[in-house]
Amino acid sequence: SRHGPRVRGLLCQPLPAAFGAETGEDEALVDALKTVRSCGLFKGRRVVFNLPLQDLSFFPVHFPFNSQEDPEEGILREASKFLSYPPDEAMIDYPSLFQIEGTCYATVVAARRQVVDRWLIILRRAGFTAEVMDFYMASLIRLHQRLFAPTDRVDILCHLGRTCIMLAVLTGEGILSIAEISWGF
Repeated sequence: SRHGPRVRGLLCQPLPAAFGAETGEDEALVDALKTVRSCGLFKGRRVVFNLPLQDLSFFPVHFPFNSQEDPEEGILREASKFLSYPPDEAMIDYPSLFQIEGTCYATVVAARRQVVDRWLIILRRAGFTAEVMDFYMASLIRLHQRLFAPTDRVDILCHLGRTCIMLAVLTGEGILSIAEISWGF
């Protein structure tokens, strides 16, 4: 609405008991999403989605500040040291970037491009258009970094969801730990 985002409805769609790549996981997801689309609770076909935690890599990078270099070049150069696949196959986000005494620090979140493409295809086959894709806790980390200056203290960020709690333990240099704790249903 013109007053900001508004939740119009929530829906939980169960997946088959035998769920996994070998049992047609993508087909089951497409069918579940089609059920959501046709239930009548939602308008439009645009969606915001988060990639699952198991599809992501999180790591801190730091590099000397260079006024002649774009920070993204430094992030890409340093991130390539941590990736188990070529950097051109990666989609990289950095929810935090700051400079302290001539050194740039960033928290990097990376996903393999083919994994992202798989999720986009699933959404498209179900009749949706991906408007925004976010990397798990990245939006919460961005919000925290915007509201609070990085320090050498440890911060614990928590997102309470309907089916789970997501926790991230951060320092000024990066993510120490990330966990997803199910509510048990």
